Formats: sequence, structure tokens, C-alpha cells
Amino acid sequence: MTRLLSIVFLLLSFSSVAQLSHSDQEAIDSLFTEWNESGHPGGVVGVQENGDLVYLKSYGLANVEHNVSNETSTVFNIASISKQFTAMSIIILEEQGKLSITDDVHKFIPELPDFGQTITIEHLIYHTSGLRSVHGMLQLAGWRDDDARTTEDILRFTKKQRELNFLPGEEFAYCNTGYNLMALIVERISEQTFADWMKENIFTPLGMNSAFVEPIYNNPGIGVATSYEYVGEQIVRPSPYWGYQGSGNMHSDAEDLLKWLENFHSPKTGWEERFKKMTSLGALNNDEQLDYAYGLFINQNNNLERVSHSGAIGGYRAYAATFPEKNLDLVILTNFSTSNVNSNIDALAKIVLKSENDETPLVVREPIKLSTKKLNEFTGDFWSSEDLLSRTITMKNDSLFLDNGHAVYSLLPISKTELIIADIPVDVVASYTEDKKSLKFVVNEESGASYVRYDLFTPDENYLNELSGEYYSEELETSYFLRIEEGKFIIYHSRHGVIEPQLIVRDVFTSDWPIESMKIIRDDAGKTIGIRLSNSRARNLFFKKVN
Repeated sequence: MTRLLSIVFLLLSFSSVAQLSHSDQEAIDSLFTEWNESGHPGGVVGVQENGDLVYLKSYGLANVEHNVSNETSTVFNIASISKQFTAMSIIILEEQGKLSITDDVHKFIPELPDFGQTITIEHLIYHTSGLRSVHGMLQLAGWRDDDARTTEDILRFTKKQRELNFLPGEEFAYCNTGYNLMALIVERISEQTFADWMKENIFTPLGMNSAFVEPIYNNPGIGVATSYEYVGEQIVRPSPYWGYQGSGNMHSDAEDLLKWLENFHSPKTGWEERFKKMTSLGALNNDEQLDYAYGLFINQNNNLERVSHSGAIGGYRAYAATFPEKNLDLVILTNFSTSNVNSNIDALAKIVLKSENDETPLVVREPIKLSTKKLNEFTGDFWSSEDLLSRTITMKNDSLFLDNGHAVYSLLPISKTELIIADIPVDVVASYTEDKKSLKFVVNEESGASYVRYDLFTPDENYLNELSGEYYSEELETSYFLRIEEGKFIIYHSRHGVIEPQLIVRDVFTSDWPIESMKIIRDDAGKTIGIRLSNSRARNLFFKKVN
């Protein structure tokens, strides 16, 4: 009898039951074989169908130093998955009559600058506020990736902003700052800490007993996995540097996230309207509908509606997705940065859905063969005056590659004027004009900014000497120095060190993050008076030339 009970308890502890076939379980395991290598970090994978937990399994180590294994109950930092919970807090407060999403943010945070435009809570929810996002902003200010940052830091720098990235409602631009401010609004209305309010009003009522908001980024937690990444061949511990709430820094185990996801198709009593509101899509001022709802992306996957969000901070990676039409919920949590949760969540969905949904993908791209001469026509340097970004397309060994300044991607021709980015979970096509002088990147069949081919501008020494000097930003309280050093024109910052820019056209440079573009600003007489620095999350910050 004792042996029989032991077997029963063992089966219960590994929560994979008969609803998933043995072959499906093996297929899922095959996605995460790396996690079970000796001494390797891992994660937890969960699948829930019709409210029943059909697969829950842990892999690898939660702590490499002490050889502690991940368990199905291990807690992970879920990073940006936190945003949907913050959005729910706004829904609840609006339901209670304590705010409206159409309220001006200044009603609750009066110390924010007056930009001459109304920024509403709704703008914060849908990432359409035009505010500069915290990481892009602080890195231009000289902060490094692993510098701890708090709510007070974010508010201090946001209060000093003088311009927006764009007019509220004109664009969608992912912005952590907006969700940080929403957490602050919750605190000011409730007169509670955000962590306490979330526990009392969301986690406990929904039975999410492992979930919590952690305001101290380096606080050691019981049962919390340590995060890791590779640097060369070595596994190291990157710092999960978020010391603020709202946009991230929530923690949970996989089972609690599955409980949460179930509410999108089978909500708990009293939560029906709340979760319905969560899936309300946003729109721009021109009525163009977004695929973003309340802290959630809503799109098509496996020819079904998918409600989902991913998260990344330090070495943590997370993905939570639900397919409401199938009452199917999926979660992947890991403490290892190169785990590629985006492609693995897609693969996991295909495994679980294949018996019911064998339809072909919505977009099928078949590569074609082109001569070396034809492939070479695609190559060159391209510049977008809209995005203030450059892209370089090169050819090596008869293969095309895209360099966006952060990473290099393989490109495959699918027509005489189109290339597709290979091996990524999103459909991205580089669509050229017939003369190959310009292109657009089309993402999921939606066209983006135009990129125009350019020839590098070759400056003379007088041009570069005239640009040399110190440039100071009152908004970011920091200086950049432009100068010629050892025969090279460089940008120098005391914390980032030497940055080597590339001159695209006259007075416009590109470089690596955090400065993706630098534009020289001149007065009417043509004298240099400043620069504007931009990256994808913080645009056109002005630095005055001070000497």
C-alpha cells in the first residue's frame, strides 16, 4: 500500500494527465532539452485545457551555484506580463468610480510637465501617450543596463521632460513609463503600496497565492529562481534591475498564471465584465485599430485568436498566452535569457492544437532562387527619416543579411522585389521599389516607414572640428562629447565610454544603442548649436552645445 501511495503522489506531483498523449508530452519535452543539461538553468512549462491542468513540468536548475532544481512551484519574475495586472487595477478603480480612463493624468500626478496636450490614462494603457519610455530615456542619460532604477527615478526624469516623442494618440510606441505611472496612480488613490493593493484586490481574490509585486529588485525571495545568461561560454547572473512596479517586477509561478488566464474564457463570478474590458483594443486618433488591449496583445495564431504577452528582464523570460475559442492556456517561465520563449510558445501551441487545427498558416512564404547579380541589387545602406534609423543589407557567400545595429538576421528572396527575415516568429518582409532605391518593412502585412538608399557622406576635417565640443541636456542632466580621437570621430560619455557614429547624410549620424541616431542642429547662420539624440523608445532629446 505504501508503495502504491508513493506512485500516486509521484503522478500527482507531475501534473501531466491523460488529456495529452504520450507523444505530445514527448514533443513538448523536446522543445526544452537544453534546460535539462547538467548544471543548466531551466524553467517551468504549463498547459491548461478547459480549466484542467494537463501539463505542468519543471526543468533544469533554479539556482546553479547551489544545484537547486526548478520545481513546478518555483516563482519567476514575469517582467512585462505584469502590465495586464496593472491594467486590471485601473479597470477595478474605474468600476469603483475612483477614476475614469479618460481622466487627464495630471489629475493624479500634477507634477508632470504640461506638454500642451492632454495625456489620459487611456493613452498610458495603450502605449499612445508619446511619453519617453524609461529604459531608452535613462540609457541616453548614461545609465547602464544593470543600474537599479526606482519609481522615484522614473518620476524625477519624467518630470524634467520638455517634449513628447509624438502627439498623444498619434502613434503606438511601447512605453514602460506609462505603466509605471499607472502604478503610482493606484497608490495615490488607494493610499496603499501598489504591492499591497494588488495582493488584496487581485491576487488573493483570484486564488493566486504565489503571486506578488516586488519593489526591491535584489531582494532574495524564498522559492524564487535566480536569473542567468551566457557571456561567451560562461553562465553569469544578470541583474534584474527593475526597482519599480507597474510595467514589471511582478512574480508568480506557472500555475497561478494559468489560473489568471482561465478568466479570459471562463471568468470567476463577479469578474466577467472586468476580463471582457481587458480585451478592449485601442485605437489611434485616425481610428486605426491597434492589436493591443489592456496590457495584452491580441492577434491570430494557429488561425485562432490569441491573447498574450511576453516578458524579459535580467535573465528571466516569460510568455503567457490564452486561446479563448479553445479554452486553452499556455505558460512558459524560465530563468535563462536565451530560452527563446517566443518561438517555443508557438511550437507549444502547435503541439497541443494540432489534432484540432491542422490548417496552414495565414502567411506562407516560399523562397525563390535568384542569381548572385540579382541578390546583390538588394544590398546597401538604407535610412528612414521617419524612424530616424538606418538598416544595412549585405551579401556573404551568396546569402543576404540584415544588420539593424542590434542583431544580424538572415534574409531570403520571395520575389524579385521582396525579402523575408528568416527564423523569426513574426512575418517581416522587406519590400523594395522596382528600382531598389527604397524599401519598406512590412510586418504581418502592415506597412511601416520608408527607408531610402544612401551613399555615405564623407566629411572633411573642418566639418568634424566644427562639430567637436560638449553637448549638455537639462532634461537628462548629462553631457556627451563629440571629438576627433586617434584619427576617428567619436561620441564620448563618461559611463558609456567611446561610441563610434557613422555619418549617413550631412548632419545625420547613426550608431549603436543607446544612440540610434544623432542629428546636428544649426542656427540660421549654419553654426552648430546642439544635437538631438534618439533611440526607438526616446526620440529627439535636445543637447545644447556648451563649448
